[in-house]
Amino acid sequence: MASAIFHKLAPISVRAAAGCGTFLVCVIWVWLFGGAAVSISQAEQVTLGVSRFPDDLDLLGSEHEAAWLVRQAVGEGLMRRHNPEGPADPPYRLGSSESVRSNQDASSWSFRLKPGVVFANGREVGLSDLSFSLERCQKVGALTGVKEVEYRRVRSGFDRISLGVDMQLTRSNPEFPMQLGGCPILDGQAGRVFGEDFGRRTNVVATGRYEIIDYHAGRQIVLRLTPVARSQGGRGPEEIVLRGFEEEKAGLTALRVGTISSFFTSSPEIFSKAESDETLALMECEGRPLVRRKSFHFGCKSNLNVSEFKTEM
Repeated sequence: MASAIFHKLAPISVRAAAGCGTFLVCVIWVWLFGGAAVSISQAEQVTLGVSRFPDDLDLLGSEHEAAWLVRQAVGEGLMRRHNPEGPADPPYRLGSSESVRSNQDASSWSFRLKPGVVFANGREVGLSDLSFSLERCQKVGALTGVKEVEYRRVRSGFDRISLGVDMQLTRSNPEFPMQLGGCPILDGQAGRVFGEDFGRRTNVVATGRYEIIDYHAGRQIVLRLTPVARSQGGRGPEEIVLRGFEEEKAGLTALRVGTISSFFTSSPEIFSKAESDETLALMECEGRPLVRRKSFHFGCKSNLNVSEFKTEM
């Protein structure tokens, strides 16, 4: 259990993220279905369908499904969004933070980074990276209502040094940590090296469990577990493939034959055809409609947690 968050009503406890952190597919369970055991094996690769994406897609800023899915996999913020399980359950969990606190009226927040958080390239996160990441979030409008930010090093027992971030808001906001779920911690050094190309193709360096290993303009993006994530264990596929389709009908065909597990689309025609297919199901995730195979399971009320993906075998 993490440190308590205090606001004007009562203390709230925030549970640490378990298992695979922020991303897509936890595929090793046994489900009971109709009274019979259904085995679910660990998937080495999961393929998700999206519409064809631009060749110069901004993976850190675009709202295209491919960019959004990449951000879920390669990026992790100080906090992560969470699907509440009840009225007393806050809509966020610890991400790269080990603790978070607010003052009585939730107008001031303090976050402490877990020790030893590293990027996919193995470099440890520093204060300059936190500053680069949060300033970027403010510039693109993903982080609002912040009046002042202070970065500090915090010494704790046994000479351990943690990084801290204090934020003073313009007004009270008990749900402010949700915004940080959409602000991945990025490598500031890589950002300065790549310049305007940072966030395009494979030029994304962040702290998530996955990294981009292959990018075929408009057609396919391949994500793979980072060496750090692999050494830490936990659940999730070795690779996640995002496949772009020029035509919606081709995506539906791939879904029906099982070469992809889900297809993000807003086509009424595809929805109509999917409704009459007993192997497919319709759902919505963060306002994004999709069609999935019924054997492919994941929860998504207010946000997508990629670690919840499960596939019946």
